[in-house]
Amino acid sequence: MDRSEQHLDTNSGRSHPARGERASAERAVRDVLKRRAQAIHDRDAASALSFYSRDVVNFDLAPPLAQRGAEATEPAALQDWFDTWDGAIEQEMSSLDVRVEGSLGFAFGFLHLSGKRTDGSFTDVWVRLTVGLSRSSGAWLILHEHQSFPTMMDGSGRSASDLKP
Repeated sequence: MDRSEQHLDTNSGRSHPARGERASAERAVRDVLKRRAQAIHDRDAASALSFYSRDVVNFDLAPPLAQRGAEATEPAALQDWFDTWDGAIEQEMSSLDVRVEGSLGFAFGFLHLSGKRTDGSFTDVWVRLTVGLSRSSGAWLILHEHQSFPTMMDGSGRSASDLKP
């Protein structure tokens, strides 16, 4: 790598990849999230789970508190959730900030889920979303995902699922 492809961190003396390389990695992370969102939209469990690392840790909205590895990547469990939707699962990511440093990437922002449910109800919620990814053999895989609602601080323990950004 020549000097035009890197910059020197004057505080540490270490060289870092050029901004172009970082921007390319950030686009790749966004692409992974976009393709996974499409798989969820299409209710394709196997495809949606193909973006997860084998040792993923998932803090999803639904219980339990955490799922790890094979438990978090079980297609039948995700398909059970997909089957509660009547049609496509609409998703919109908003205020998504993506940061990459070497082989690690993080994306955080808000996720809007909406669509008709099989019981006739309509889901329309915004959740907080954080996704940690790792690049291995050129592919970005999700190592950690956290989705959550803020909790009402009035002692009720209720989620504030009606908030919008």
